[in-house]
Amino acid sequence: MNKVIFSAIGCALLAGCASGARFSSPVTKFAGVSCLAQPDLASATSLDFKKKKKFNELSVPVVETSKCLSTASGNTPFQLFALPGVIENRVFEIGSAVEPLRVFSPDIATLDVSGNVVRRFSKDQFAFRGGVYSVQLRALENEKYILVTTAPEAVGKFFDSIQTSTSTTTVYTGFGASNWTSGVDQNYTRAFSYEGTIIARVIDTTPSEK
Repeated sequence: MNKVIFSAIGCALLAGCASGARFSSPVTKFAGVSCLAQPDLASATSLDFKKKKKFNELSVPVVETSKCLSTASGNTPFQLFALPGVIENRVFEIGSAVEPLRVFSPDIATLDVSGNVVRRFSKDQFAFRGGVYSVQLRALENEKYILVTTAPEAVGKFFDSIQTSTSTTTVYTGFGASNWTSGVDQNYTRAFSYEGTIIARVIDTTPSEK
């Protein structure tokens, strides 16, 4: 991990640094426990939040005992989200939290009502948004679930990220989205990991009544 560089300023800006919290290292192997051949659709975590806000966020930790799925690429931790009944004027942002030393290596696909893959998102569709490495999407009518697994080919590889110590606010309007960033830019080298934190965000883009 000698490629990981921290400055005093960057440390102060990262959560937990001031309290001496221990940073979690990248995990490059996943054995899996009681792996499933396919996800149980009935156990999907709903993205239909009870509190109807313009912005809702859900975080799911990924650890060695997380739910496991057997795929053609091997065993992988996974998280299944159920899309809400109303998808109009909703933007879904799915990805993983950027931690001081690592980021969970996400592979994201949408599924239909029977669990068949509708769309799978390529790496060039991912971006860093407010401390989250994610994709943004508007759901299609036949998409009912979002499945998050691991992209094993990226696990253990380093990546450089800028603005990881800044705060980025995305403002959605009827004409698209714009970002406003504040803070101090630092350059950190992290590695993709089998463990970390999955983030799911739901943004309501319904125009406000005047």
